[in-house]
Amino acid sequence: MHTLFVREHNRLAGDIAAANPGFTDEQIYQEKEEAIEVSLKWEDDALDKVSRIPISFIRNMAVKRIEQEVAKEGKEVITLELFEKYRFTF
Repeated sequence: MHTLFVREHNRLAGDIAAANPGFTDEQIYQEKEEAIEVSLKWEDDALDKVSRIPISFIRNMAVKRIEQEVAKEGKEVITLELFEKYRFTF
């Protein structure tokens, strides 16, 4: 499983490096880490927690799954409490 994560990380970093040939390793890392795709409103503390998930595609999977569960409850804002409730459901 770890190998898959490393390969995906390297693939994403390679895509960013190819699109931005002048980027340093740090700039590639920052670019890769910045993208969090959300469709609901997230409170800052919940968004901060989810942004700590180190691998972007796993982070985005977690966001989608948490948003699905919260939407089932009829809520429109992800709070830290809701994040904690659903963070292990994906």
